[in-house]
Parts: sequence; structure tokens; C-alpha cells
Amino acid sequence: MAERRGRVYAPRMAPEERRERLLAAVLRVIVERGVHKMSIDTVAKEAGVSRPVICELFTDSEQLLRAWLDREEAAALAQMSAAVPLATAGDPVQAATSSPPRVRQPGQRSLVRAR
Repeated sequence: MAERRGRVYAPRMAPEERRERLLAAVLRVIVERGVHKMSIDTVAKEAGVSRPVICELFTDSEQLLRAWLDREEAAALAQMSAAVPLATAGDPVQAATSSPPRVRQPGQRSLVRAR
């Protein structure tokens, strides 16, 4: 960290890198304290930055939370796409979710007991 006039400053980083670090801080706040405690101030403290640093990238806590949700959704869809083999030339997530459920045939054993 750079030091000027007795104050410690975070090193300069590209806006996209800063954005990713802030979104990682959002995740830590939500996991450790719950989504109801997520605010610009708590994220700033978790990330070790000041409130204006966050406000340069996000207008309010709702936009910050929405950006985090969008990032998590994109990551989940990417993981699903990688895990599901391409059965068709279309969208692998759609192919996995649109196929009919497998029904157990009479006489076929099930691994789950009925209660």
C-alpha cells in the first residue's frame, strides 16, 4: 500500500479488477453476516476501501447487490454448461432442463425407498 502524508492508500487498480474485488467482498459479507447486513459501508469495510471508492462503480447498494447476483448467475450457468454434455447443437442448459424426467418402469428397482 502506498503511503502519503501519514495516510495509507490502497494501490491503484483497473476498474474491472476493483469491481471484481468489491463483488468478492459482497460475497464474504453475505456469507459471514447475511444478506440483510449487506450495505455499501459493510462492503467498503470488508474490502478495505472507502465508501467513495464503491460509489465510483455502483450508485447504491441495490446496484451493487444486483451486480453480484449477475456475476454469480453467470458463473453458475457457465458451470452448468461445462457439466452438461452437448446433446444438441442448442443451449446445453436448455437441453438438460427440457428433457422429460425418467420414470421408473414396473419391476425396476429404485435406489430411494418410498415412505
